[in-house]
Amino acid sequence: MKTGSKRILAALTMLFGSVLLLASVRAQSSFTHSNNLIPNSVTALSVATGGTVNLLAPVAAATCPEKIAAHGHTVNDDGSKGTMDDYAERDCDNHTSGNEDVETDKGKKCVGQVEELTKISDSEVEEKGKCETEDGEKDDFVMIIICKVPLAPNAYVITRTSPAGLVSRISGMLIDGYVQM
Repeated sequence: MKTGSKRILAALTMLFGSVLLLASVRAQSSFTHSNNLIPNSVTALSVATGGTVNLLAPVAAATCPEKIAAHGHTVNDDGSKGTMDDYAERDCDNHTSGNEDVETDKGKKCVGQVEELTKISDSEVEEKGKCETEDGEKDDFVMIIICKVPLAPNAYVITRTSPAGLVSRISGMLIDGYVQM
């Protein structure tokens, strides 16, 4: 095949491919292709119904990873004192990991793994997971940690639900130590 024929064949192939691409784009109401070129940002090409290609500027993604760390001594609502060691992290792929350890001097405890981390506001987070209690059972737990409230100590509430459906609570304030979000 001669060089001129090869060029014509290549040009026709490119033209046919472009027609197919535009036809598929027109069949959709919109088409977006995203590629994470810059860490914690999104760069995207948007193809509108009319076939217009728009380059969207990089936009900062939601803060990730999200982390919470709480460590210190507690004074609890039932009059007990205790300790809290807590660390949880949700990475940019939405995987959560961490440990949670709350124990009181009246024997209550919840020691386990954090499976979900949700930021409720700038001063509140919610953790969910499973923990071992003072009875040796594996309870589901939901813990809310509140921090950064002016003129108030950091607070927490753990609600535990046993496999039998019994609900119990440990709550109080961190009197020393820290909470970092």
